[in-house]
Amino acid sequence: MLTLRFHGAFGNCAVGPAERFQINGDRLHAMPSGLEIAHYQGGVWHYGEDVFSSIVLATPVVFRLEHEGENATLGPYTEGRIVDGAIREGQEGGQIAKFDHDRRLWVCALRKFEATVIWIDPQLA
Repeated sequence: MLTLRFHGAFGNCAVGPAERFQINGDRLHAMPSGLEIAHYQGGVWHYGEDVFSSIVLATPVVFRLEHEGENATLGPYTEGRIVDGAIREGQEGGQIAKFDHDRRLWVCALRKFEATVIWIDPQLA
């Protein structure tokens, strides 16, 4: 199970637990329900009436990128962070993928891969 922690200038909040989360373009969903949790617009995550600058996954995670039947798995990472339109490893870690607003794709330079969907899964033992 995973819990997301939204961080912003005016406070923080937790969402979850959920089995996994899905980022589809600029939309974040809890799974398996498919409930839309937040959307990314203007450099911030909109969750309900609030806005947040980052999302932290404080447990080990794996990112699974998908696009047109192709996929790539990245991780496990001890912690993940989504900030400034980029998915990063940990607090100061390297960039895993960056959101391209114009094309509504996540671009992963590590694997030269573009993804329309990113699954966030817990690392399994």
